[in-house]
Amino acid sequence: MDARLIHDDDSECATHQPRSCDAQWLFAYGSLVAQCPRTLTRNQRRDGVIADLPGYRRTWGVAMDNRVDIAGYKYYVDPDTGVRPDVRVAFLDLAPDPGHVVNGVCRPVTWGQLHEFDTRERQYLRVDVSSAFSGIDATVWTYIGSPSGRQRRTDGDRTGTTVVARAYRDTVLAGFEGLGRDEYAAFVSSTSECGCPVIPLVRHDLLDVR
Repeated sequence: MDARLIHDDDSECATHQPRSCDAQWLFAYGSLVAQCPRTLTRNQRRDGVIADLPGYRRTWGVAMDNRVDIAGYKYYVDPDTGVRPDVRVAFLDLAPDPGHVVNGVCRPVTWGQLHEFDTRERQYLRVDVSSAFSGIDATVWTYIGSPSGRQRRTDGDRTGTTVVARAYRDTVLAGFEGLGRDEYAAFVSSTSECGCPVIPLVRHDLLDVR
């Protein structure tokens, strides 16, 4: 896939947008699924469609460093003590895996919404996966882990500090449960185990001071 936009918390953002007349869609495969209408099916609708992205497996491949403040981003605290733990918080990612598919939701988005997602998805690169969705007459984007986001997962594993926030995991599961039993089962079968503790954490958002 050709990475058309790089956005990472420790790198500058370089953009190359397709023709402005193109319709824009997003393939969501994690927590963003929970924001999609639960009425979606695999029969395409104007507001989106359940679809598969071939050649990938869903992993918990990226992480944020909970010790570091990034304007406009977030950090987590222990709900009982209020302490900000020294952990790397892992999130879902896509890893190349020929012969496998990842289910998710394709839905139309505006350039403004994509900009908001770029700001939110600090551990990822936005990439063009339109060739995988020939039935959608639009540019289709998704997010895959950035090298630095994946390195933070590796660093957390090396130091024994990788965790998954229970609320994030539960949001993802609820999103796929909302799509129906078959899609939830497809999510489970196409997702690798996180390989780290799943713990209660409370998210705090940081102001974007400019």
